[in-house]
Amino acid sequence: MGYVCWLAAALAAGLWPEAIYPSPDPLRSAPLPVLGTLAIGQGSYFLLVWPLILCRRRLREPATTRRGLPVAEWVGLLVAAAPFYLAAACLADATLADVLRLVIYLVGMVLLGWSAGAWLAQPRARSVTLLAVLVILLGLPGGYYVAREFFAVQPGHWLWHLAPATSAWTMAASRGDSWAPAPAWAAIVWPAVAGAAGLALVLASRRGPRPV
Repeated sequence: MGYVCWLAAALAAGLWPEAIYPSPDPLRSAPLPVLGTLAIGQGSYFLLVWPLILCRRRLREPATTRRGLPVAEWVGLLVAAAPFYLAAACLADATLADVLRLVIYLVGMVLLGWSAGAWLAQPRARSVTLLAVLVILLGLPGGYYVAREFFAVQPGHWLWHLAPATSAWTMAASRGDSWAPAPAWAAIVWPAVAGAAGLALVLASRRGPRPV
């Protein structure tokens, strides 16, 4: 239920964007940015809320939650979002290719969220992991805007594409040229980080004693 409410709030943000950022242009832009706000909302859930849920689950039921990647749960989360994506695509004048491109990108956020949840369950790594998640989710786009707006520095476009929030916004652009995420490295870097973090956790647990 909380996940559905989170998605509904993200969809509402796209329906009434002026409530978040009043535009200096009196004419309301069309189409509405609902697909972008939905993408940011779902990505933030995967990176911030879901890892905390996984961490709590691992701590409460350690014997039954160390079974690897919860693929069925991932699929359930993506399927539950399908009605929201259908509505957002219609309102944003997006195509199936646009939605597919976005879903491919967000799968990487799911992988990153899973690895973050696994590391959050390790008490000694909890603070560092939470800080890393906040830097990825808020620090990267914040750094881009601070450098541009307050220090008159033009950050490289690589920082825009690296930050999940701003990259998801770009992936959600309507009437894109292809169903494949572009640039491709933006859709690869975070799954690669998630895989490396998961492998590091497995290796650390096998060295013994298990990290606590």
